[in-house]
Amino acid sequence: MSLRGRRTFNPGAPFFAFNHNSNRCCLVKTLEVDSSEMEPSGCNTSLDKDQLDGALAIMSSTGGASVLVCIFAVVLVVAFKLYKQFAYRLALYQVLAAMLFGAASCFEVLFINYEKNPQIYTRLCRIVASLFFSLEWVKLMFTTCVTFHLFCFAVFNKNFKKLEIVYVVSSTAVPVAVASIPFLTHSYGRAGAWCWIQDWKDNCPSDIFQVGNVETFALWYGPAFFVLLLDSMAMVVMGTVLTCRAHRNKAHEPLLSSNRAHKSALNQMLPLLAYPIIFFTFIVTMFAYRLYSAKPHPPNYFLLKATAVLSPGAGLVAGCVLVLHIVIAKRKMRTVNYGLAGNLRQKQKADLGTDEATYKSEPTLARSTTYCSQLNESEVDRGLVIPAA
Repeated sequence: MSLRGRRTFNPGAPFFAFNHNSNRCCLVKTLEVDSSEMEPSGCNTSLDKDQLDGALAIMSSTGGASVLVCIFAVVLVVAFKLYKQFAYRLALYQVLAAMLFGAASCFEVLFINYEKNPQIYTRLCRIVASLFFSLEWVKLMFTTCVTFHLFCFAVFNKNFKKLEIVYVVSSTAVPVAVASIPFLTHSYGRAGAWCWIQDWKDNCPSDIFQVGNVETFALWYGPAFFVLLLDSMAMVVMGTVLTCRAHRNKAHEPLLSSNRAHKSALNQMLPLLAYPIIFFTFIVTMFAYRLYSAKPHPPNYFLLKATAVLSPGAGLVAGCVLVLHIVIAKRKMRTVNYGLAGNLRQKQKADLGTDEATYKSEPTLARSTTYCSQLNESEVDRGLVIPAA
C-alpha cells in the first residue's frame, strides 16, 4: 500500500492516506516518535567541553610563561643598555611582539564560560581573534625585516640601519590592514577551542565555513609560507657566501682592521637567524591542524593540544633565545677584555722594565684597561659600510 499524506509531519497526529488498490481513503495514525531517537539536529563532534577547556588552559598557561620570559629578556636589554645597539633592537622588536601575542593568548582562558553568556562572549571573541591574528602578522613582518637586513649586511655588506623606522611602521601597518579583512567579512569567532578565523559554522566540525577557510589560507598560511620560503633561500645564500668568503680570506688575505670590524658586527647579528627558524618550525604544526580541520570530520585532539602549546610557545622560545644571546655575548666580552688586558699588561711590563708594583702605579695602565672596556655602540650602529671582499 502506498501512502500519500501532507507535507508537514507531526509525530502522533493522524493523517489521511489513499489506498490505490481499493480506491479508499483511510485514516492512519502515526506512531509516537521519541525526539531522542530521531536524527540529531546538533553538532557531531568528538571533543567534549572538558577537552576544549583543557586546550584553552594549555594555551593560556603557555602564553603566560611566554610573557614572563619575554619580560625578563626586555629587562636584561634595558639593564645592560643593549637597546643602543641596532642588532639587539631588532631582537627586541621580535620579543615585544611575542610578549603581546602571549598576553593575547592569556585572554583565551576567558572563553571557558562561553556558553554561559554567548552574546557577550561572541563580541569579545571577535575582538580577541582580530588581536590574535594581527599580532601573528606582526611577528611575521619583523621576522621578514630581520632576514632582509641580515641578508643585505652579510652578502652585500650594506647596512640599512636607517630603515629602522620603515621596519617598524611596515610591521605594524600591514598587520592591521590584513587583520581588518576577516573583521569586515564577519569571519572572526570560535575556531575549535579558541578565537580566531572560523573554519566551522557555529563551531561544528561537520559544517565547514568556506569563507573562513579561504581567508585562513589566503591571508595567513599562504603568505606566511611564501615569506618563510624566501627567508630560507636567503639563509642558504648567506651561509654559502659567508663560508666562501671565510675560506678566501683565510687563504689569501690578511685580517685587516675593516674586515675585523665587519666580522665583529656580523657575529653580533647572526644569532638573529634563530627567529626565522623558530617561526618556521612552529608554524608547520599549526598549519597541519588547520588543514586537517578544513575537512568535515571530527577534530584531532592531539593536533589541537599541539597547536595550543606551539602557538604561544614560539614567543617563549624567542625570549629564551634573546636571554641566551645576551648571556653568551657578555661572557665572551669579559673573556676578550681579560685576555687583551693581560697581553697589554705583559707588554708594558717588558717595555718599562719595572716590577709588578711599579707597573701597577703607572698611569698608562689605566688608559690601557679603559681601552678594553665595552663600547657604547656596536660597529653596526656607527653606520659601517664596507666594500665587498
